[in-house]
Amino acid sequence: MVTLDSEIEAILFDGKSAAPHAVRIELAGDALLLLDTASGAERARWPCAAIRLVDGRIKPESTAPFRLGLLEPGSATLTPARLRLPAEALPFILAAVPALRARRQKVSAMLKAQRYLLAAVLGVMLLVIGFFAAVPLLANAAAQVVPASWEIKLGERLAPAAIQWLTRGAGGVCAHPDGKAALQNLVLRLEAVPPALRMPIKVVVVQSPVLNAFALPGGQILLTSELLKKVYNEQALAGILAHEMGHVGARHNVAGFLRSSAYGVMLGLLLGDVVTGIGLVGGFQYLLDMAFTREFEAEADEAALQRLLAAGFDPAQVAGFFDLLAAREAGKGIPELLSSHPGSEGRAEYFRRHQRGIIPLLPGDWLAIKGICQTVSLK
Repeated sequence: MVTLDSEIEAILFDGKSAAPHAVRIELAGDALLLLDTASGAERARWPCAAIRLVDGRIKPESTAPFRLGLLEPGSATLTPARLRLPAEALPFILAAVPALRARRQKVSAMLKAQRYLLAAVLGVMLLVIGFFAAVPLLANAAAQVVPASWEIKLGERLAPAAIQWLTRGAGGVCAHPDGKAALQNLVLRLEAVPPALRMPIKVVVVQSPVLNAFALPGGQILLTSELLKKVYNEQALAGILAHEMGHVGARHNVAGFLRSSAYGVMLGLLLGDVVTGIGLVGGFQYLLDMAFTREFEAEADEAALQRLLAAGFDPAQVAGFFDLLAAREAGKGIPELLSSHPGSEGRAEYFRRHQRGIIPLLPGDWLAIKGICQTVSLK
Protein backbone atom coordinates (compact mmCIF):
# COMPACT_ATOMS: atom_id res chain seq x y z
CA MET A 1 0.00 0.00 0.00
CA VAL A 2 1.30 3.47 -0.92
CA THR A 3 1.40 5.90 2.04
CA LEU A 4 2.70 9.40 2.68
CA ASP A 5 5.90 7.80 3.95
CA SER A 6 6.41 5.87 0.71
CA GLU A 7 8.97 6.89 -1.90
CA ILE A 8 7.42 7.28 -5.35
CA GLU A 9 9.37 6.94 -8.57
CA ALA A 10 8.35 9.29 -11.37
CA ILE A 11 9.57 10.91 -14.59
CA LEU A 12 10.04 14.69 -14.68
CA PHE A 13 9.95 16.78 -17.84
CA ASP A 14 11.25 20.11 -16.64
CA GLY A 15 9.98 22.10 -19.64
CA LYS A 16 13.46 23.33 -20.47
CA SER A 17 14.38 20.33 -22.62
CA ALA A 18 12.69 17.23 -23.97
CA ALA A 19 14.89 14.97 -21.86
CA PRO A 20 13.13 12.90 -19.18
CA HIS A 21 14.53 12.89 -15.66
CA ALA A 22 13.98 10.00 -13.27
CA VAL A 23 13.01 11.39 -9.89
CA ARG A 24 11.95 10.23 -6.47
CA ILE A 25 9.07 12.07 -4.83
CA GLU A 26 8.92 12.88 -1.14
CA LEU A 27 6.42 14.96 0.81
CA ALA A 28 8.13 17.93 2.43
CA GLY A 29 5.60 19.94 4.41
CA ASP A 30 3.24 21.59 1.94
CA ALA A 31 5.29 20.71 -1.13
CA LEU A 32 6.41 17.72 -3.19
CA LEU A 33 10.17 17.38 -3.27
CA LEU A 34 11.48 15.98 -6.60
CA LEU A 35 14.87 14.31 -6.03
CA ASP A 36 17.13 12.99 -8.77
CA THR A 37 17.03 9.20 -8.54
CA ALA A 38 20.73 8.74 -9.27
CA SER A 39 22.32 11.55 -7.25
CA GLY A 40 19.63 12.37 -4.71
CA ALA A 41 19.94 16.05 -5.59
CA GLU A 42 16.87 18.22 -5.50
CA ARG A 43 15.60 18.94 -9.01
CA ALA A 44 12.43 20.81 -8.11
CA ARG A 45 10.05 21.65 -5.30
CA TRP A 46 6.36 21.80 -6.26
CA PRO A 47 3.97 23.55 -3.84
CA CYS A 48 1.00 21.25 -3.30
CA ALA A 49 -1.47 24.13 -3.67
CA ALA A 50 -0.22 24.78 -7.25
CA ILE A 51 -0.32 21.16 -8.47
CA ARG A 52 -2.98 20.23 -11.01
CA LEU A 53 -3.96 16.99 -12.74
CA VAL A 54 -3.16 17.37 -16.45
CA ASP A 55 -5.07 14.38 -17.83
CA GLY A 56 -8.47 15.35 -16.45
CA ARG A 57 -10.48 12.81 -14.52
CA ILE A 58 -8.72 9.50 -13.78
CA LYS A 59 -10.73 6.46 -12.77
CA PRO A 60 -9.51 4.77 -9.58
CA GLU A 61 -9.27 1.42 -11.37
CA SER A 62 -7.08 2.82 -14.15
CA THR A 63 -3.65 1.22 -14.63
CA ALA A 64 -2.32 3.88 -16.99
CA PRO A 65 0.26 6.46 -15.90
CA PHE A 66 -1.02 9.97 -15.20
CA ARG A 67 0.55 13.41 -15.33
CA LEU A 68 0.72 16.39 -13.03
CA GLY A 69 1.35 20.02 -13.93
CA LEU A 70 2.34 23.10 -11.94
CA LEU A 71 0.65 26.50 -12.03
CA GLU A 72 2.63 29.62 -12.75
CA PRO A 73 2.95 31.72 -9.56
CA GLY A 74 -0.17 33.87 -9.18
CA SER A 75 -1.66 32.54 -12.41
CA ALA A 76 -4.13 29.91 -13.61
CA THR A 77 -1.76 28.90 -16.42
CA LEU A 78 0.32 25.75 -16.20
CA THR A 79 4.07 25.87 -16.62
CA PRO A 80 5.61 23.62 -19.33
CA ALA A 81 6.87 21.21 -16.66
CA ARG A 82 5.17 17.83 -16.38
CA LEU A 83 5.51 14.98 -13.91
CA ARG A 84 4.52 11.51 -15.07
CA LEU A 85 3.64 9.01 -12.35
CA PRO A 86 2.56 5.37 -12.30
CA ALA A 87 -1.09 4.57 -11.56
CA GLU A 88 -0.24 3.15 -8.11
CA ALA A 89 1.00 6.62 -7.07
CA LEU A 90 -2.47 8.16 -7.35
CA PRO A 91 -3.47 7.46 -3.69
CA PHE A 92 -0.22 9.07 -2.51
CA ILE A 93 -0.81 12.18 -4.64
CA LEU A 94 -4.44 12.54 -3.54
CA ALA A 95 -3.38 12.21 0.10
CA ALA A 96 -0.47 14.62 -0.28
CA VAL A 97 -2.35 17.30 -2.27
CA PRO A 98 -5.68 18.13 -0.51
CA ALA A 99 -6.63 20.70 -3.14
CA LEU A 100 -6.32 18.08 -5.85
CA ARG A 101 -8.44 15.66 -3.81
CA ALA A 102 -11.14 18.29 -3.26
CA ARG A 103 -11.08 19.18 -6.93
CA ARG A 104 -11.39 15.51 -7.86
CA GLN A 105 -14.36 15.11 -5.50
CA LYS A 106 -15.99 18.21 -6.98
CA VAL A 107 -15.56 16.90 -10.53
CA SER A 108 -16.89 13.51 -9.47
CA ALA A 109 -19.93 15.15 -7.87
CA MET A 110 -20.55 17.21 -11.01
CA LEU A 111 -20.35 14.16 -13.22
CA LYS A 112 -22.70 12.27 -10.93
CA ALA A 113 -25.15 15.20 -11.02
CA GLN A 114 -24.91 15.26 -14.81
CA ARG A 115 -25.71 11.55 -14.94
CA TYR A 116 -28.74 12.06 -12.70
CA LEU A 117 -29.87 15.02 -14.81
CA LEU A 118 -29.46 13.02 -18.02
CA ALA A 119 -31.43 10.13 -16.52
CA ALA A 120 -34.17 12.57 -15.44
CA VAL A 121 -34.33 14.17 -18.90
CA LEU A 122 -34.52 10.77 -20.58
CA GLY A 123 -37.23 9.73 -18.13
CA VAL A 124 -39.28 12.84 -18.89
CA MET A 125 -38.81 12.32 -22.63
CA LEU A 126 -40.01 8.72 -22.37
CA LEU A 127 -42.95 9.89 -20.26
CA VAL A 128 -43.91 12.54 -22.84
CA ILE A 129 -43.54 10.08 -25.73
CA GLY A 130 -45.68 7.57 -23.87
CA PHE A 131 -48.24 10.28 -23.13
CA PHE A 132 -48.57 11.32 -26.77
CA ALA A 133 -48.78 7.68 -27.85
CA ALA A 134 -51.47 6.86 -25.30
CA VAL A 135 -53.63 9.99 -25.64
CA PRO A 136 -55.31 9.05 -28.96
CA LEU A 137 -56.24 5.60 -27.62
CA LEU A 138 -57.57 6.98 -24.35
CA ALA A 139 -59.43 9.81 -26.11
CA ASN A 140 -61.12 7.38 -28.49
CA ALA A 141 -62.24 5.17 -25.60
CA ALA A 142 -63.43 8.12 -23.50
CA ALA A 143 -65.41 9.58 -26.39
CA GLN A 144 -67.63 6.50 -26.49
CA VAL A 145 -68.80 6.94 -22.89
CA VAL A 146 -69.25 10.72 -22.81
CA PRO A 147 -72.93 11.53 -22.11
CA ALA A 148 -74.84 12.91 -25.09
CA SER A 149 -75.98 15.90 -23.01
CA TRP A 150 -72.36 16.85 -22.29
CA GLU A 151 -71.44 16.46 -25.97
CA ILE A 152 -74.31 18.71 -27.06
CA LYS A 153 -73.29 21.42 -24.57
CA LEU A 154 -69.70 21.17 -25.77
CA GLY A 155 -70.79 21.68 -29.38
CA GLU A 156 -72.89 24.70 -28.38
CA ARG A 157 -69.86 26.28 -26.71
CA LEU A 158 -67.54 25.60 -29.65
CA ALA A 159 -69.95 26.73 -32.39
CA PRO A 160 -69.61 30.54 -31.93
CA ALA A 161 -65.81 30.42 -32.13
CA ALA A 162 -65.98 28.13 -35.17
CA ILE A 163 -68.41 30.46 -36.95
CA GLN A 164 -66.25 33.49 -36.14
CA TRP A 165 -63.21 31.73 -37.56
CA LEU A 166 -64.96 30.59 -40.74
CA THR A 167 -66.50 34.01 -41.37
CA ARG A 168 -63.23 35.84 -40.62
CA GLY A 169 -64.95 37.59 -37.71
CA ALA A 170 -68.07 38.74 -39.58
CA GLY A 171 -70.21 36.01 -38.01
CA GLY A 172 -72.70 35.79 -40.88
CA VAL A 173 -75.04 32.77 -40.92
CA CYS A 174 -77.10 32.06 -44.07
CA ALA A 175 -80.75 32.10 -43.00
CA HIS A 176 -83.19 32.34 -45.93
CA PRO A 177 -86.33 30.54 -44.65
CA ASP A 178 -86.94 28.53 -47.83
CA GLY A 179 -83.32 27.42 -47.98
CA LYS A 180 -83.30 26.43 -44.30
CA ALA A 181 -86.47 24.39 -44.73
CA ALA A 182 -85.17 22.61 -47.84
CA LEU A 183 -81.86 21.86 -46.15
CA GLN A 184 -83.70 20.48 -43.13
CA ASN A 185 -85.72 18.17 -45.43
CA LEU A 186 -82.45 16.80 -46.83
CA VAL A 187 -81.07 16.30 -43.31
CA LEU A 188 -84.24 14.51 -42.16
CA ARG A 189 -84.05 12.18 -45.15
CA LEU A 190 -80.50 11.23 -44.21
CA GLU A 191 -81.30 10.94 -40.49
CA ALA A 192 -84.20 8.54 -41.14
CA VAL A 193 -81.94 5.71 -42.35
CA PRO A 194 -79.12 3.70 -40.73
CA PRO A 195 -76.53 3.97 -39.32
CA ALA A 196 -78.50 5.28 -36.33
CA LEU A 197 -77.50 8.55 -34.67
CA ARG A 198 -77.69 9.26 -30.93
CA MET A 199 -78.69 12.91 -31.39
CA PRO A 200 -80.41 15.12 -33.97
CA ILE A 201 -78.32 16.79 -36.67
CA LYS A 202 -78.29 20.55 -37.05
CA VAL A 203 -76.71 21.96 -40.23
CA VAL A 204 -75.65 25.61 -40.33
CA VAL A 205 -74.46 27.37 -43.49
CA VAL A 206 -72.06 30.25 -42.79
CA GLN A 207 -71.10 32.95 -45.25
CA SER A 208 -67.41 32.37 -45.75
CA PRO A 209 -64.79 32.40 -48.55
CA VAL A 210 -63.30 29.22 -47.08
CA LEU A 211 -64.10 25.95 -48.85
CA ASN A 212 -64.85 23.78 -45.84
CA ALA A 213 -67.29 21.58 -43.95
CA PHE A 214 -66.91 19.92 -40.58
CA ALA A 215 -68.90 18.47 -37.73
CA LEU A 216 -68.75 19.78 -34.18
CA PRO A 217 -69.55 17.65 -31.13
CA GLY A 218 -73.25 17.42 -30.39
CA GLY A 219 -74.50 16.89 -33.94
CA GLN A 220 -73.77 20.35 -35.40
CA ILE A 221 -72.44 20.43 -38.96
CA LEU A 222 -71.04 23.65 -40.42
CA LEU A 223 -71.01 24.25 -44.19
CA THR A 224 -69.54 27.31 -45.86
CA SER A 225 -71.22 29.29 -48.62
CA GLU A 226 -68.11 28.76 -50.75
CA LEU A 227 -68.54 25.00 -50.52
CA LEU A 228 -72.23 25.29 -51.37
CA LYS A 229 -71.30 27.20 -54.53
CA LYS A 230 -69.06 24.32 -55.68
CA VAL A 231 -71.59 21.55 -55.02
CA TYR A 232 -73.51 20.95 -58.27
CA ASN A 233 -76.51 18.95 -57.02
CA GLU A 234 -78.23 17.68 -53.91
CA GLN A 235 -76.67 14.23 -54.33
CA ALA A 236 -73.15 15.58 -53.81
CA LEU A 237 -74.31 17.72 -50.86
CA ALA A 238 -75.97 14.66 -49.35
CA GLY A 239 -72.65 12.83 -49.61
CA ILE A 240 -70.80 15.59 -47.76
CA LEU A 241 -73.45 15.69 -45.03
CA ALA A 242 -73.50 11.89 -44.77
CA HIS A 243 -69.73 11.88 -44.32
CA GLU A 244 -69.93 14.41 -41.49
CA MET A 245 -72.80 12.42 -39.95
CA GLY A 246 -70.42 9.46 -40.00
CA HIS A 247 -68.02 11.44 -37.81
CA VAL A 248 -70.87 12.44 -35.49
CA GLY A 249 -72.12 8.87 -35.17
CA ALA A 250 -68.68 7.49 -34.38
CA ARG A 251 -67.95 10.48 -32.10
CA HIS A 252 -64.69 11.21 -33.87
CA ASN A 253 -65.12 14.92 -33.17
CA VAL A 254 -65.44 14.30 -29.42
CA ALA A 255 -62.31 12.14 -29.48
CA GLY A 256 -60.50 14.90 -31.37
CA PHE A 257 -61.49 17.49 -28.80
CA LEU A 258 -60.45 15.28 -25.88
CA ARG A 259 -57.14 14.56 -27.58
CA SER A 260 -56.42 18.25 -28.20
CA SER A 261 -57.45 19.12 -24.64
CA ALA A 262 -55.06 16.51 -23.25
CA TYR A 263 -52.26 17.98 -25.34
CA GLY A 264 -53.24 21.38 -23.96
CA VAL A 265 -52.86 20.12 -20.41
CA MET A 266 -49.39 18.81 -21.21
CA LEU A 267 -48.42 22.09 -22.89
CA GLY A 268 -49.79 23.96 -19.87
CA LEU A 269 -47.68 21.89 -17.50
CA LEU A 270 -44.61 22.69 -19.59
CA LEU A 271 -45.54 26.39 -19.68
CA GLY A 272 -46.48 26.44 -16.01
CA ASP A 273 -50.04 27.55 -16.86
CA VAL A 274 -52.48 24.72 -17.46
CA VAL A 275 -55.41 27.04 -18.22
CA THR A 276 -53.44 28.83 -20.94
CA GLY A 277 -52.24 25.52 -22.37
CA ILE A 278 -55.78 24.20 -22.67
CA GLY A 279 -56.91 27.46 -24.24
CA LEU A 280 -54.12 27.39 -26.80
CA VAL A 281 -54.50 23.78 -27.83
CA GLY A 282 -57.62 22.22 -26.37
CA GLY A 283 -60.22 24.41 -28.03
CA PHE A 284 -58.94 26.48 -30.92
CA GLN A 285 -56.47 23.90 -32.15
CA TYR A 286 -59.44 21.56 -32.49
CA LEU A 287 -61.31 24.08 -34.64
CA LEU A 288 -58.33 24.86 -36.84
CA ASP A 289 -57.10 21.33 -37.35
CA MET A 290 -60.11 19.04 -37.24
CA ALA A 291 -57.44 16.44 -38.06
CA PHE A 292 -58.90 12.96 -38.16
CA THR A 293 -56.85 9.87 -38.76
CA ARG A 294 -57.16 7.98 -42.02
CA GLU A 295 -58.88 5.25 -40.05
CA PHE A 296 -61.51 7.74 -38.87
CA GLU A 297 -61.96 9.05 -42.41
CA ALA A 298 -62.41 5.55 -43.79
CA GLU A 299 -65.03 4.84 -41.12
CA ALA A 300 -66.88 8.06 -41.94
CA ASP A 301 -66.81 7.28 -45.67
CA GLU A 302 -68.14 3.78 -45.05
CA ALA A 303 -70.96 5.12 -42.87
CA ALA A 304 -71.71 7.77 -45.51
CA LEU A 305 -71.96 5.14 -48.23
CA GLN A 306 -74.41 3.07 -46.17
CA ARG A 307 -76.53 6.13 -45.40
CA LEU A 308 -76.60 7.34 -49.02
CA LEU A 309 -77.67 3.95 -50.36
CA ALA A 310 -80.34 3.55 -47.68
CA ALA A 311 -81.72 7.05 -48.35
CA GLY A 312 -81.87 6.56 -52.11
CA PHE A 313 -78.96 8.74 -53.16
CA ASP A 314 -76.43 7.86 -55.85
CA PRO A 315 -72.91 7.64 -54.36
CA ALA A 316 -71.44 8.16 -57.82
CA GLN A 317 -72.73 11.75 -57.70
CA VAL A 318 -70.57 12.30 -54.64
CA ALA A 319 -67.64 10.91 -56.62
CA GLY A 320 -68.11 13.74 -59.10
CA PHE A 321 -67.57 16.27 -56.32
CA PHE A 322 -64.38 14.52 -55.23
CA ASP A 323 -63.23 14.61 -58.86
CA LEU A 324 -63.55 18.38 -58.66
CA LEU A 325 -61.50 18.44 -55.46
CA ALA A 326 -58.87 16.17 -57.01
CA ALA A 327 -58.45 18.71 -59.83
CA ARG A 328 -58.03 21.47 -57.23
CA GLU A 329 -55.46 19.39 -55.37
CA ALA A 330 -53.44 18.91 -58.54
CA GLY A 331 -53.32 22.66 -59.14
CA LYS A 332 -53.06 24.01 -55.60
CA GLY A 333 -51.46 21.32 -53.47
CA ILE A 334 -53.33 20.47 -50.24
CA PRO A 335 -57.03 21.34 -50.65
CA GLU A 336 -58.83 23.58 -48.20
CA LEU A 337 -61.68 21.11 -47.75
CA LEU A 338 -60.91 18.44 -45.20
CA SER A 339 -57.20 18.93 -45.68
CA SER A 340 -56.33 16.06 -43.37
CA HIS A 341 -58.50 13.62 -45.30
CA PRO A 342 -57.19 10.95 -47.68
CA GLY A 343 -56.68 11.99 -51.31
CA SER A 344 -59.86 13.00 -53.15
CA GLU A 345 -59.08 10.85 -56.20
CA GLY A 346 -59.10 7.63 -54.16
CA ARG A 347 -62.28 8.63 -52.35
CA ALA A 348 -64.01 9.43 -55.64
CA GLU A 349 -63.26 5.93 -56.89
CA TYR A 350 -64.58 4.45 -53.63
CA PHE A 351 -68.00 6.08 -54.08
CA ARG A 352 -68.09 5.58 -57.86
CA ARG A 353 -67.98 1.80 -57.43
CA HIS A 354 -71.50 1.95 -55.92
CA GLN A 355 -73.34 3.82 -58.65
CA ARG A 356 -77.13 3.44 -58.69
CA GLY A 357 -80.31 5.28 -59.68
CA ILE A 358 -81.28 8.35 -57.70
CA ILE A 359 -84.36 9.59 -55.87
CA PRO A 360 -84.14 13.38 -56.29
CA LEU A 361 -85.38 16.03 -53.88
CA LEU A 362 -88.56 17.92 -54.58
CA PRO A 363 -88.00 20.16 -57.67
CA GLY A 364 -87.71 23.42 -55.76
CA ASP A 365 -85.68 22.19 -52.82
CA TRP A 366 -82.28 22.27 -54.46
CA LEU A 367 -82.76 25.81 -55.78
CA ALA A 368 -83.88 26.88 -52.30
CA ILE A 369 -80.77 25.36 -50.72
CA LYS A 370 -78.54 27.13 -53.25
CA GLY A 371 -80.24 30.40 -52.36
CA ILE A 372 -80.00 30.04 -48.61
CA CYS A 373 -77.46 32.87 -48.34
CA GLN A 374 -79.82 35.43 -49.88
CA THR A 375 -80.61 36.22 -46.25
CA VAL A 376 -77.73 36.49 -43.77
CA SER A 377 -78.09 36.70 -40.02
CA LEU A 378 -75.22 38.13 -37.98
CA LYS A 379 -74.35 35.94 -35.00
